[in-house]
Amino acid sequence: MHVDTKNDRILAFVTTSQLQFFKDNPRLECEIVRVEPGLFRPFTKETAIDCRNAHSMQIGKLDQLRADGKLEVKGRLPSPVMRKVFDTVRASRLLSRKLKRLLAP
Repeated sequence: MHVDTKNDRILAFVTTSQLQFFKDNPRLECEIVRVEPGLFRPFTKETAIDCRNAHSMQIGKLDQLRADGKLEVKGRLPSPVMRKVFDTVRASRLLSRKLKRLLAP
């Protein structure tokens, strides 16, 4: 997810197709974005983007990981999914304000 470029940082989120945890903890449903299979090619199963588990990372570090072959970019989430991630992050009760402030308006 792209954030304020003056800080040269992005927010990265944990994603998982292991959804039992969220089924067992329905109060966390408002903290995730579900992506149906086929909506984003790399997600072959229903996948949750866990918006309470965000990591601020320097873009330069990501570029270095890609150059070293340790990170592969699989594509870009469709715009409607990105909007839902932004909305979920902004509404999160569990994500720190510091991370929320990194989101570009």
